[in-house]
Amino acid sequence: WTARIGTRWTTGTGDETDYTRMHHTLEARWDFGRVDVTAEYWLIDREDGVDPTGSYTEHVFRVGIGRDL
Repeated sequence: WTARIGTRWTTGTGDETDYTRMHHTLEARWDFGRVDVTAEYWLIDREDGVDPTGSYTEHVFRVGIGRDL
């Protein structure tokens, strides 16, 4: 069993773009012999300082099941 946590922060500036973006990730992996199971969760939060309608929050959840052939 393994787990990883990560955070990324980015900003953009320009004539029409002024925003900050946070991207948090959480990943877990289980190994059951010949079968692997992974689960990932992403939280992406973008705040647009120029145009508030361009701001958003996104939640992504992925599950993967793999088999050793």
